[in-house]
Amino acid sequence: MTSLVLSTQQNKLYNFLTGTSLGLDEVGSLMDQSNMVLAMAHDMAADFAALYPHFLLMDSYYQGNPPMPREPERLTQKFREMLAMSRSNWCGLVVDIVNERLKVGSISSTGSPVQDKTAWQWWQASNMDGVSPQIHVAALKFGLCYVSVWPRPGQPPRIVGEPPTGCFVRYDCDTGAALAAMRIWQDDLCGCVHADLTTPDYQFHLTTKDAVLDQLSLYGVPPRASRAVTMDVSDVQWQFRVDGSVVPVERNPLGVVPYVRMTTSPDLLGGYASELEGITPIQDRIIRTIFDRLMAQGMASFPRAWVTGVDVPLDSQGKPKEPVDAAVDRLWTFTDKDTKVGQLDAAELTGYIQVITSDVQALASVSRTPPSYLMAGMGIFPSGESVRATEWGLTRKVEARQQSYGDGWSDVLRLCGRAAGNKRLANDLGLNVIWKDVEARSESEVVDALIKMGTLGVPWPALWQRWGASPEEITSWTKKLDEASAQSAALAAAAAKPSGTPPPGALPPLSGSTNPEQGADQIEP
Repeated sequence: MTSLVLSTQQNKLYNFLTGTSLGLDEVGSLMDQSNMVLAMAHDMAADFAALYPHFLLMDSYYQGNPPMPREPERLTQKFREMLAMSRSNWCGLVVDIVNERLKVGSISSTGSPVQDKTAWQWWQASNMDGVSPQIHVAALKFGLCYVSVWPRPGQPPRIVGEPPTGCFVRYDCDTGAALAAMRIWQDDLCGCVHADLTTPDYQFHLTTKDAVLDQLSLYGVPPRASRAVTMDVSDVQWQFRVDGSVVPVERNPLGVVPYVRMTTSPDLLGGYASELEGITPIQDRIIRTIFDRLMAQGMASFPRAWVTGVDVPLDSQGKPKEPVDAAVDRLWTFTDKDTKVGQLDAAELTGYIQVITSDVQALASVSRTPPSYLMAGMGIFPSGESVRATEWGLTRKVEARQQSYGDGWSDVLRLCGRAAGNKRLANDLGLNVIWKDVEARSESEVVDALIKMGTLGVPWPALWQRWGASPEEITSWTKKLDEASAQSAALAAAAAKPSGTPPPGALPPLSGSTNPEQGADQIEP
């Protein structure tokens, strides 16, 4: 059966290739590679499927939908309501606090250390001011995210964020160069999964229809994105796509696999770690404690009376019923002298709150998140120098993320230069993104520091950039500054002339004479 399917696929591929302008040698080479391409797609899809559950779990923690406590085994509707109320999304807060400080302000190159206008145009053409934070979030919560670059004829290159829940890339262990990339997405209209397999020379468009639905969903939480894969692709038979406007293969004009990986906490062995590693158990403890507190709050948080020495009456069906009708406006009376009445104290909930506070403090320490972000409303409101002190660990962590992500963005921009045919930027090792300041400073502190730097001869554009001005503002202000300097130079040159027509705006002679040569010191008494 497999040989028949492969033979059919080879025939479809051969019919397509013979209808193109490719030479016979290239057609023969592609036909020889066809089986190898499908086998590579099978292996890469299996690797993708092995990593997918972990990435989906990290995403569920970030979204505030982690695995919930399973006890008690017999879940009633009341317990389900308490479980729903127990959700408390601390993991999402930890990621967002780091991401909100990862802002790209400009792009510098060797020739333009303040702002490279060409690279910045590429950045804006792909709406990266809005897309780059999404890429950073994916890299933070998954530990890994890919960015691909594609040429567009007559337009700037296209930069695309590729989360690991929809992409898998193989790299050379020695050089770190991308060998092959497989982008996978689901088409619910046809009930199948499509893939683009990119190699340095070609891009193959594949599809499969024998994947099994709902094999990768965890804890009843399906992926949110409409193109996310919810099928098991660990062992499927891939086919070349020959449908409508989709061709099975096309040349890769870049000559390289245009994928760059953004990794969080990279190590020398090529590993990475999610920002949520180490804090998910703390998140689970917090949710469990909240659930236990809600149970105690709902069932034992108020005083309860007890009665002994009374006969329990039966209803018409012979079942026990309440011996008294309890209400705040009713008084209990008993005729039996041996009857005793007492009261059970309400459950103390302070212990639950203290345990939650302790777990939140542990989460702040492990994630290096300032307590003021997590403990708002608990009397912790630092200000001034104390803010800078409490945020020292967070600032150092953000700077580490800027370093690792910045290297990735440099590779992305060089790929853009390759895609655009710009050799200057394609080979520029000084091409870097410029991050906005991560320190917590007041406006007056920043301006005062910049003024002092200006007295040391730092150029105005560099000071504006440190202040946080956008590249467009810097360009406009620089132009106005140049115009003002040119005008001042013209006025100074005109004023330096010994005679002739007075410079524009010059005052008339003080003597009232129409002779411009006659000054105030020439007036006779």
